[in-house]
Amino acid sequence: MTTINLSALDELDDLLDSWLDDLTCTAQEAARPFTSAAYCSRDSHTTSTWFRHIVQVREPKADRRTLSILWYRMRWIVYPDGNKRYRAAYIKRGKGYRYSARVFSPVDEQESQLIETREDVFEVLRMQVEAIGKIRRKLNALRRMIENLREKSEYGQPDSWL
Repeated sequence: MTTINLSALDELDDLLDSWLDDLTCTAQEAARPFTSAAYCSRDSHTTSTWFRHIVQVREPKADRRTLSILWYRMRWIVYPDGNKRYRAAYIKRGKGYRYSARVFSPVDEQESQLIETREDVFEVLRMQVEAIGKIRRKLNALRRMIENLREKSEYGQPDSWL
């Protein structure tokens, strides 16, 4: 009887985690120049020159092993008591791997250029994250199939092909 070793699947899973960690570092490095410029724009005394957008790189967690790169539109909210706060609202990406340039308008030239150069990098990263997700789903399906075959062999069904 040939046995299938699940440790090989675990090794592949570990390689995918390592790949995702590398993508996370790349995304954070790509986001850093935009984030720095956005916070520097807030040093000006007039709020009209502040960047209107901010990017967030959500890191993988133990229960959610995926990377998210999200954009937010920043705007002033005036509360009934007269207080003003600068708040973020999530921008939907739409279909594909890239945010459309029109969802960021109106912005000044510097912010627009930084967004476009960041999106060039993020688009490739999102494609790779999707590929990792597809590979993980196939690995999990294979793992379940192997476990089901092992259960069948325990109940007296032929296992010569395991």
